Amino acid sequence: MRKALIVGLLLMLAATACASSVEVKALKPQASSRHVRVSVVLNGHPAVGASVDFCAAGDKPCLSTFTSKNGVAVSPELPDGDYTVTASLDDVIGGDLLLHVSRKGKTRVFAIDLSESFRAAQVYRAAANNLPSRATLRFFQGILRDPTGATIPGAGVKIVPKGSADHAIIQRVKTDQAGHFSATLIVGAYVAFFSAPGFRTEIVPFEIAEGGSNELQVKLQVGQTSESTKVAVK
Repeated sequence: MRKALIVGLLLMLAATACASSVEVKALKPQASSRHVRVSVVLNGHPAVGASVDFCAAGDKPCLSTFTSKNGVAVSPELPDGDYTVTASLDDVIGGDLLLHVSRKGKTRVFAIDLSESFRAAQVYRAAANNLPSRATLRFFQGILRDPTGATIPGAGVKIVPKGSADHAIIQRVKTDQAGHFSATLIVGAYVAFFSAPGFRTEIVPFEIAEGGSNELQVKLQVGQTSESTKVAVK
């Protein structure tokens, strides 16, 4: 279900915020060979070590690879079909491509520029310091779900102290195969950023204190990076 949501992302974005008088056309996949080459750039420079995910329709897991020192990632040989390709570096996610892969496709380099997503990430990190706390927890632990209620494995969770001037990340964890996350934190105020390819980044300001709740539930919405935060606490 999650992969189907990701593959449908570009079609949803094409229709978003369009007036009824505007004709919206479905995005067509670009043709590619089975070995996809993706060049990832951030602020005019090669994005070294960026993760590039190739997600097909259905329940098949995404295939991932990383960019080299020249900012280029090369996929393993992909089965024929349509793929959504997403690049990410730290909490910067964006640049979705829609590709049709086949043995007849020509070899070419596709470009993803993370610069706009990076600037957006800087803005929402700074804005997060002004958001009120959404939860008081005894321990930082919980579960991450998509809009259907399915859990999201392998998502990135980054934690910064609330009010920090440099927004320095003090903890990085990933959700497990059941969508659970946890990290050891001392008493204090923090902001957590939950991100996964094909979903909006969710910002969750929270506090660690005695007498807090036991678990945090976070839901990611399909789309690009957003400053919206939706949480529920048990």
